[in-house]
Amino acid sequence: MENILELKVLKAELENLNPKARVYQKRSSGNVLFLSSRESTLKETQSKINNAPKTNQHKYTN
Repeated sequence: MENILELKVLKAELENLNPKARVYQKRSSGNVLFLSSRESTLKETQSKINNAPKTNQHKYTN
């Protein structure tokens, strides 16, 4: 599971990308990257942030 701080930084970076920018994600255990939409990656990241344990969060806000 990713660190909550890393997820928040990723979310901030995705929000600052051009909406038509290409985003690639690594899936499963392998060295293959797959093209993903910025919006779906942003939603997935926000979902991970929302479902993360509250005890592991840092005081980084965005």
